[in-house]
Amino acid sequence: MDILDLISNKEEKDKLLESLQKKKEKLLKKNEVNIALTEYKQAQDMAQYNDGGGWTVNGILLSGMLIMLGLIIKYLKDPAYKMIIFLLSALGLYLTFFIYWVFEMDCGKLKRIGYKRCQKIETVLGMNLHTKVKKEYPKGAQKILLYTVLIIFAIIWLYIFVPSITGILIDILK
Repeated sequence: MDILDLISNKEEKDKLLESLQKKKEKLLKKNEVNIALTEYKQAQDMAQYNDGGGWTVNGILLSGMLIMLGLIIKYLKDPAYKMIIFLLSALGLYLTFFIYWVFEMDCGKLKRIGYKRCQKIETVLGMNLHTKVKKEYPKGAQKILLYTVLIIFAIIWLYIFVPSITGILIDILK
């Protein structure tokens, strides 16, 4: 036996059914909002994690490249270190492109996915944090600085790499 069977008046049954339907819709909507907020938090956490991780890795690698550059400059004119200078400059070139890849292709892509998802959820829920930041903050200012540093490093590494490999090849051909 159902509770509706106990109510004999059709109007009362309809009111009860309508009331239950509204409560059900309200609960579903509240559940959908909670799910959206949970997804929003996870998307934001993912974006922040990858953004911070990318900058941390790049900072460590750039510091290491500066140390390598200091060692190379110290022994640049010493012919006994030709091979080491060649290897370190090749490693420096590799790390320069690796930093770009980590920042742009790996962590950068995941960061953008997370923040775009946050913006979509904001439009649904009537929020505007990431949307407002995107409008008011100049896009790519930090990237331009990083890419400038990477281009300078690439030029320096090439400036060291080309003569070092040329010197090694000349020694081999003698």
